[in-house]
Amino acid sequence: MASSNGESLPLDRNSYGFVISPTISALGASVEGQPGISLSAWTSAFPRKNYKRSFKLRRYCRRGVPREIRIDVWSAVSGVSSLMNNDSPFMQLCSEECSQKCLTVIDLDLRRTLPDNIYFSEQKYRTKLKLILIAFANFRKNIGYCQGMNYIAAAFLLLGASEENSFLLLDNVIDLLTPPDYFDKTFIGLLAEKLVLKSLAAKHCRDAFDVLASIQDYDMIFDKWFICLYFDILPLELVYRIWDCLFYDGFKYFHRVAIYLIRKIAASLKPGCDISLLMEVVQHLKTDPSLYEYSSFISNVYSSTKGVRTKEMLALRAKHRKEVAEELKSLKPERRPTVRIDGSVCLVAVGDDALRPVAEEDVPDYRERSQEFVISQDSL
Repeated sequence: MASSNGESLPLDRNSYGFVISPTISALGASVEGQPGISLSAWTSAFPRKNYKRSFKLRRYCRRGVPREIRIDVWSAVSGVSSLMNNDSPFMQLCSEECSQKCLTVIDLDLRRTLPDNIYFSEQKYRTKLKLILIAFANFRKNIGYCQGMNYIAAAFLLLGASEENSFLLLDNVIDLLTPPDYFDKTFIGLLAEKLVLKSLAAKHCRDAFDVLASIQDYDMIFDKWFICLYFDILPLELVYRIWDCLFYDGFKYFHRVAIYLIRKIAASLKPGCDISLLMEVVQHLKTDPSLYEYSSFISNVYSSTKGVRTKEMLALRAKHRKEVAEELKSLKPERRPTVRIDGSVCLVAVGDDALRPVAEEDVPDYRERSQEFVISQDSL
């Protein structure tokens, strides 16, 4: 099989360099690259790569951007393409000195980023990823580096984006696409957005949300959704199809996908079940055959979450940001939120939990590839 870069890959690998599971292999090889709209149709509809925002482009993005032009389309609708090779500070940022603490954290994550991927098992791709993360940490010193950024940047590299383009898209995602203060040192934006999702789910999928809410610590599954924007949670091609919509429609689409997933996950559970069962369902999402019907998934998200409005989301965001800000004010300065990614979950801890060291017994046995390193952005 050939990759998106034209390289020859072993037969047991998909075009992104991941091992094809037996479950997915049984569906047929074509499912790995199931197209939305063909490249020829895109080329005909948008000659000379004229990807200006329009109703037509929005419709095409929802139906799927071909991988050959995905980076070009995302760069165009996000405004990144105007910075390429002109005002981009990427090369200078790569040469600037980065704090040793930040470098230590990045180096730790490089070894844990997609270890089963054929590309990221090579030094070449790890070096590219390191340059991107160092450049971002130097560019946004008020943010630094946080776990999750490695996955987002890696996702761009797997599509064949250059280091500079990946850096610019990463910066766009963190600075513009996600809500304000989403990745800052207090995580106010991220913590507030979790509450926004809970409020939206309680209103728009009450029965399903009640099933999840009856499970102790159920909301830990949301953290990695928010930090990684579904990367390493869902099938990769589906993640890219979601990002096709996310780059165009904005962050509201993230919540619409989350509500749809809450319904799907709750359908496999009973109220009050053990959290290990919830985690098992979440871990199996990447090999769920129904999630390889990409176009159906996207269509179902839009059709089943029409009631979610931007005005409602913004009102909830303002309300919950105020609540989170007040809560953080009551904490001592050293009690900053921390991020820890453990397999299929990402824990955002505040208060006492943020200060508690991560020990072996703290990582439940249903989590794979535990990453037992707590990142406190306050120390970067």
